[in-house]
Amino acid sequence: MNIGMQRFWDTYKILVVSFGIAIISSPLFASEMPEIFVQMGHAESVLSVAFSLDGKYILSGGKDKILVLWDAYTGREIRKIEGHTNDVNSVAFSPDGKILASGGRDKTVILWDINTGSIIKTLIGHASSVKSVAFSPDGKILASGSWDKTIILWDIAIGSAVKTLKGHNDYIDSVAFSPDGRTLASGSQDKTIRLWEISTGMEIRKIEGHAGHVKSVAFSPDGKDIASGIDKSITLWNIETGRTVKMLKGHDDMVLSVAFSPDGKVLSSGGIDKTIILWDIETGSVIKTFKKQTDYISSVAFSPDGRTLASGGLDNTIVLWNAKTGGYIKTLKGDNFYSKSHAFSPDGRILASVSYDNILLWDVAAGSVIKTLKGHNEWVTGIVFSPDGKILVSGGLDRTIILWDVAAGSVIKILKGHSSAVESVAISSDGKILASRGWHNTIIFWDIETGSAIRTLKGHADWVKSIVFSPDGRTLASGGDYNVTLLDVATGNVIKAFTGHADWVVPVAFSPDGRFLASGSVDKTVILWDVATGNAIKTLKGHTNNIAKVAFSPDGRFLASGSVDKTVILWDVATGNAIKTLKGHTDSVISVVFNPYGKFLVSGSSDGTSKYWDINTGREIAQFIGFSNGEWIVITPEGYYNSSLNGDKLLNVRVGNNVYGMDRYRSSLYNPRIVENALKLGDSQKAILEVIVGQKGVLPTISTIPTTERGRKECMSIDAEEMQRRYENKPLLFDNMFIFDIRPLEMAVKGKSIPFVKQTNWDMFSVKYIHNVEMWKGKDVYLVGEDTESTKSFCEEMLKKDYGVNDIYYLKGGIDAWNGPVRMPFKDVQCEGLDGDEIKKMMEGGQKVYIIDWRHPNDFYNGGHIPDSINGYGKEGVFGGIEDMLRGYFRFRPIYIDVIRDNAIAVFIDDTEWKGLHRCKIEKRASGVMDKMYYLKGGMENLKGPLKKEPWQQK
Repeated sequence: MNIGMQRFWDTYKILVVSFGIAIISSPLFASEMPEIFVQMGHAESVLSVAFSLDGKYILSGGKDKILVLWDAYTGREIRKIEGHTNDVNSVAFSPDGKILASGGRDKTVILWDINTGSIIKTLIGHASSVKSVAFSPDGKILASGSWDKTIILWDIAIGSAVKTLKGHNDYIDSVAFSPDGRTLASGSQDKTIRLWEISTGMEIRKIEGHAGHVKSVAFSPDGKDIASGIDKSITLWNIETGRTVKMLKGHDDMVLSVAFSPDGKVLSSGGIDKTIILWDIETGSVIKTFKKQTDYISSVAFSPDGRTLASGGLDNTIVLWNAKTGGYIKTLKGDNFYSKSHAFSPDGRILASVSYDNILLWDVAAGSVIKTLKGHNEWVTGIVFSPDGKILVSGGLDRTIILWDVAAGSVIKILKGHSSAVESVAISSDGKILASRGWHNTIIFWDIETGSAIRTLKGHADWVKSIVFSPDGRTLASGGDYNVTLLDVATGNVIKAFTGHADWVVPVAFSPDGRFLASGSVDKTVILWDVATGNAIKTLKGHTNNIAKVAFSPDGRFLASGSVDKTVILWDVATGNAIKTLKGHTDSVISVVFNPYGKFLVSGSSDGTSKYWDINTGREIAQFIGFSNGEWIVITPEGYYNSSLNGDKLLNVRVGNNVYGMDRYRSSLYNPRIVENALKLGDSQKAILEVIVGQKGVLPTISTIPTTERGRKECMSIDAEEMQRRYENKPLLFDNMFIFDIRPLEMAVKGKSIPFVKQTNWDMFSVKYIHNVEMWKGKDVYLVGEDTESTKSFCEEMLKKDYGVNDIYYLKGGIDAWNGPVRMPFKDVQCEGLDGDEIKKMMEGGQKVYIIDWRHPNDFYNGGHIPDSINGYGKEGVFGGIEDMLRGYFRFRPIYIDVIRDNAIAVFIDDTEWKGLHRCKIEKRASGVMDKMYYLKGGMENLKGPLKKEPWQQK
């Protein structure tokens, strides 16, 4: 990097965050830098859901071995939490909300830090799958029930087992604490519920009477009853007597989960019939039935206020319902899918990528999507271009292969022949033969011109994982079991097997000259083979997990390998040494491909992103992200991006445990020119220097404080520098800002005052302003006071009284911290006058003039009005009362914006010159449009222009 560029980046303190996006630091987030990521949600069945006790978060665990923390209000994913090695069966929040607990099929219980997602402690003691976890009401004990037929009580503080409860003689599926924390209930496949005394670990009571497995148990909020899900019904039991209180019948299949509402009046249940039922506890009748999810309902949970119900399903989603009305609220799921497969066109101009059942064709140079190919009805698993670049071939889980016309974006042929999912496709170098592999060990050769199957091969003893043609098209290499098999394309016979891996072979690739073959394996190694002899030349070791993909550079000098360890390693083929390790993905790297010129590499990941790397420097240039709904975004490491209309709304920006949309940063970061230049230059930093610094000489500050989510209802501090940036960077601001000066009026007049700020106090605000709720919609409110505390307390009072106000910031340090533009004292405001002839000449010369007529209604009606003028009079004047302030503010805000936008002027007219001058000074001082406002000399009598009278005035 040259000295100038180094000084540039040092000056602006660019910080690279974990996802690879750099955002300039703000003092507010000195310890919490933003992380930008794609919302992936669960990739497999959701097995458990829980609300935090403050209602802010939802936690889910799934068959994909992960936990996901969600923002309960917005439905945005906050973080994905990894650590289990098998299904996450159960999740729970500690009562104070600081610790998460999960139980897994890997026989472990894990405690997590909610703020970081890091493991606090792994609790080991069960001999089989942990099916249920629950915190005691005081948060000191965690109970875990297991398929080893035991329950363990864990001391959270020290992380060790306190007691092991034994008595069940079959799998335990559910545990729950009583509200007073003295009793634990457990449900088992031995068809019983057992009640345990926590202090002694003794069994208090065994409740029998079920005809089937007890899948779920829950205490009523008053602790008197317990509900259990069994077969197709729910039973309510009295704790003291162990007798049945009620039987609730309405499900068509097994009930998997039950939960009481916080007030104890309603019970929710979900099960295999894909429905959720709300029951009236008193009458035992059905209140509402919810149906939306497409698979079993595994878990249900009420929010702490009882207004929302969450249901987790085996369709990989969590659905939020309005528990009062039965209405659907939203679905928590991923916006993207694994970035599994990529292909460059032969000329390198187009990059094809997969996003679930769509294929996106990207213009690499421009950093934008050219076409979206839709034809598969399930996940697209493999894509490849024909040698001439005119055809793209795709295979999918829908068992079909589609041949696409690249130029037209249309389907040429659909090939059907596989009895299972198509996992990968390959085309011979002459473009005549297509090979496809299905699950298990089936390979089919196709005639591309006719679309007919030539032959079907079965060469491996077990599943085929990958296929690739040799450069001359005569042989096909396939990876599967522990071997690489070389097949003769003409005959289908096995030529030789390459044996040497200690575990499954997954990817294979030929060198461009056909002399070498590379294979990657679950054994974490890559082997280079001599194709002629079948001997292993080198074994490349460096990855710490399975190898998912390998690819040779076009000149054959380098080999790239992508791994489940989230990295790409570039290897020197001649020496076998690792040259560079490319880091930045947050999940497994499952695709790697060189561009045809060998300078760049694209890696695709299970994190939903495709990273574009310069292999010489090892630096990321940009990311290509395609979403499952066809939206897309291309983003540089510094955060500048280009996107489809709604693509930026689908990226998440995390600051601590607060998550926002990337679209909140649009005004600072949306810059297609930087993206395009970064891709053309192969260097994002050079692109920024050329586009921004060359244009303005300064890099705009990138805020780490986005607008709050609507309705979040919280007071957020904002420092003066950030508030000034927002104030100054947008013309007259008020499309989205609303600023109040809450100081006593005498202080506001004598001290600094910010243009456009409205003066108020608590009495004025609460009595005259707060009821005008419509005026808040779509606005961010900023409060400026004497100091931090007084401003913050004002803000909190507004929220405490629940006036429906939200999206509020308070200025840290008060008015003394403000170093931006200030409003002049009234006596210092200067207004220039224009006479009627001057105004007329200006208008005839093309100057846009806004005439604002401030005469009293009587004068206005008697004398007529000026055609196309704007009536500005208020019944008490702008400063006559808070209501008139607001009326004037909202009425004239768009006019003042138009004055700036249209390079226009505003002329204030009243019946006398003095009144016009006075109004000009008031509006100048209030609005800050200092060089655009004038008054009419001589008042209305000096207009010398046409007047318009309404018909009723002419009578």
